[in-house]
Amino acid sequence: MNKVLIKSIRFPRDEICVPGSDSSVYVHCKAGRTRSATLVGCYLMAQNGWTPERAVALMQERRPHILLHTKQWEALREFHRNHVQGGASNEGQNTPS
Repeated sequence: MNKVLIKSIRFPRDEICVPGSDSSVYVHCKAGRTRSATLVGCYLMAQNGWTPERAVALMQERRPHILLHTKQWEALREFHRNHVQGGASNEGQNTPS
């Protein structure tokens, strides 16, 4: 699963978002509550150096209907452990290459 998440978080960063612009990306799965939230959580953690809890708190603030089950929390924590913890120390510099 980590390979898919890494490839997916690179796409908006490398192909869509223009540095210094106010661009946005719409991420959606069938219900827009679980899979897309997991992907966005990984993106937020990688981009900002955040913990899973901080990323989810922001998403819940913006989209209260997200629904993360045990498997999604496990994926977020595994991604954080493998790709954010011990990575670049500056916020915004942690997106895997």
